[in-house]
Amino acid sequence: MTARDLLRTAGRDLLGMVGCVVLLAALPACDAPAPRPAAVAPGSVGSAVAVPAPMPVELAYVAHMAEHHRQALRLVRILHERGGVPYRTANLADHIAATQAGEAADMTEFLKAWGAGKPAGHEHTSAVLSEAQIRSLRRSSGAAAGRLFLQLMIVHHRGAVEMSTQMLPMADNPWVISLARHVIADQRVEIGSMQRILDTHE
Repeated sequence: MTARDLLRTAGRDLLGMVGCVVLLAALPACDAPAPRPAAVAPGSVGSAVAVPAPMPVELAYVAHMAEHHRQALRLVRILHERGGVPYRTANLADHIAATQAGEAADMTEFLKAWGAGKPAGHEHTSAVLSEAQIRSLRRSSGAAAGRLFLQLMIVHHRGAVEMSTQMLPMADNPWVISLARHVIADQRVEIGSMQRILDTHE
């Protein structure tokens, strides 16, 4: 292959790459959840900007959100113990479990890195359902269990969005800011998906 052929091939490859970038940029961002934040540990290197240590209110937010995610995983486990749950609801529940299990692990590692523990009184936050609500899911089955799961999870997600929206103006740590933005974007998408399933009366 001559040098001219190599340049012609490279030019076509470059145009193809530019076309892909333009196509990706044109996709609607609101239809995709935000990426999970990359963990920022104390003493991390490679950045010219110092990472501020999280404030107590930020650590409390992350701890509460980790508890919130663990309760979502509990709801999914309870749902799978019920019989006859519609497949769309079961599939969405699996997606929520897979996503939030990883996020809860990230939050736990972040808290360990900064020497923080489990929050006190997490059961009273708006992001966590009561034991009575959870028992109602245990007593249901079939399509009724699927609908109740969606209704409870919508409430659960709205609480997380509310808590994250309140956190953003106060947050200073980049990881916490990224987490709050991710929770808002991701859980709003899932709320929409759950509401659409409910609207079909499945």
